[in-house]
Amino acid sequence: MKPINKITLKVFLIAGGVYGVGIGLFDYLRYQLFDFWKFLFSFISFGLPMSLLARYNYKHQGEE
Repeated sequence: MKPINKITLKVFLIAGGVYGVGIGLFDYLRYQLFDFWKFLFSFISFGLPMSLLARYNYKHQGEE
């Protein structure tokens, strides 16, 4: 696997996971039930843009 793909996947999983868990924890602390679809939507909607930005930054690293 190419390094750029590894970085993209890692950022997607870490950023989306942290954000999704944070949203789930916030709901739990407000005494609401865990909603898997809300977690999945949060995971993808935050993880995907962050991974695309990381990919863009990695490609253009060193260019001035």
